[in-house]
Amino acid sequence: MGSTSAVATTWLGIATTLGCPGDDRRKVRAAQGRMAALGYTRECRRCGGGGNYSYCASHGTVCFGCNGSGKEFVRVTAKILAEAKARQDAGELEGYFARCRAVNEARRALAPLVDQYLGAQQWKPTHARAQARALRAILAKIPTVSELTAGRVEAARNALPGSARTRNYAAAAVAA
Repeated sequence: MGSTSAVATTWLGIATTLGCPGDDRRKVRAAQGRMAALGYTRECRRCGGGGNYSYCASHGTVCFGCNGSGKEFVRVTAKILAEAKARQDAGELEGYFARCRAVNEARRALAPLVDQYLGAQQWKPTHARAQARALRAILAKIPTVSELTAGRVEAARNALPGSARTRNYAAAAVAA
């Protein structure tokens, strides 16, 4: 009988094998990012890669199989984990690490602008839901690792103070 040794490995175990830094949550996210960057994903079998499935009142049409991304991870076996570790050690993730560093630098650069935006707002309990929705829309302009470009960073940088300026002008016009 041939045995296929399918390892019931957790993401934390994979993260430890790949040497991901941080607390448990960060280790798991780093391991998932590294495995995706190495190409250990496939099209979601539930939604067919579209990211949407059937309608649910609390979550809309987001596929629960892939959380709306359209991709899911392949089953990680001991062989795949050893291959991923060897590829990481060979330097195949250097481009991915460079993009991660660029995203972290961009987020650090945008953090003061977000603080400035939050400080410029006049938060009112009656408008809290609408204000939170507007802030989420602005923060959504901060891209993910795969979408980071210099133009998008500049657009997010311009969007935050612009939105605060627009709201202040509107408040001044109403007060006058």
